[in-house]
Order: sequence, then structure tokens, then C-alpha cells
Amino acid sequence: MNCTDQLNTGVMAYITDINRRRFIAVDEIKGLVFVYSIFVHDGEPKVMKITGVPGITERANNYGPFDLPAAHVFKIRAGKIYSIEAIGYMAKHGIKNGWE
Repeated sequence: MNCTDQLNTGVMAYITDINRRRFIAVDEIKGLVFVYSIFVHDGEPKVMKITGVPGITERANNYGPFDLPAAHVFKIRAGKIYSIEAIGYMAKHGIKNGWE
């Protein structure tokens, strides 16, 4: 599945907000963007409805509320996101990012 198809399945419906974004570096020639952000999860919905994945119609969300500070490298091709590499960690809900 490409990025759009994966996001359209609903598997990431537990992400309440993505905020405090910082675009750290952009390389237009190589098509790379390095971004920092915080994914906010308020613990809802408890069950996510999944579409477009054969044999899977729902997924439980048992994580509860948490934030996920993350660093991403986006690969851009023809003006669209082609792939994403990311690293992050589960943190206390309401975490500060150091720029606040």
C-alpha cells in the first residue's frame, strides 16, 4: 500500500492531533524533509474501524492517553510523499517539547 492507502485504512484514527511541528531541514534536490512533531493520543476511539485491509475490520486501541515525540524524514517524489522513516517514543500525555 502507498502512504495514502495506508492512512485511509483508519489504522491511525487514534491520533488526536499532530502539533508543535518543526521543519528542521529541507533538501529540495534530494527530495528530503526532516521534521520534528508531537503526535497526541487522547485514548479514543477505543476501537478503530479498519477499511481496505482484507480480513481486518477493526483494531482495539488499548494504549490509553499518551504523546509521541517523533522525528521524521519524508521522501518526496513528484511533489507527493513517497515514503516516511520515523523514530519516536511514548511519553506522558501533555509533554512539553523544549521550544515552549
